[in-house]
Amino acid sequence: MKTDKGQTFITPKEALKMIQDQDGRVFGVEFEKKDGSIRPMSCRRHAATKAVEKNKTGRKQGPNQNPYMVKVWDMNKVEDPDNPEASKGAFRTINVETLNHLSINGVKFLIDKKTD
Repeated sequence: MKTDKGQTFITPKEALKMIQDQDGRVFGVEFEKKDGSIRPMSCRRHAATKAVEKNKTGRKQGPNQNPYMVKVWDMNKVEDPDNPEASKGAFRTINVETLNHLSINGVKFLIDKKTD
């Protein structure tokens, strides 16, 4: 963690640890999706998430899984009557390496992608 001009920068590895330590508390993230669009999300990670981290056979994902992929519950519930499949309020997977910032307890941490 480093501070520059009043802004706090953390590495993706530090962000991953901070997310894992939330244990049910709500936090905010902003990340870049695969299509290049920016996605803000209010989410939480808790004990129920651990059940989702297992595959259909009941075993944890194999060693080839990216350790920076984190399963969270998306708190931004959006109802779209025209497309109910697009509703949020479900488990999502975040790639911590694509985070722009992480907000915890009102403190915004910018992600320094150059170091880790």
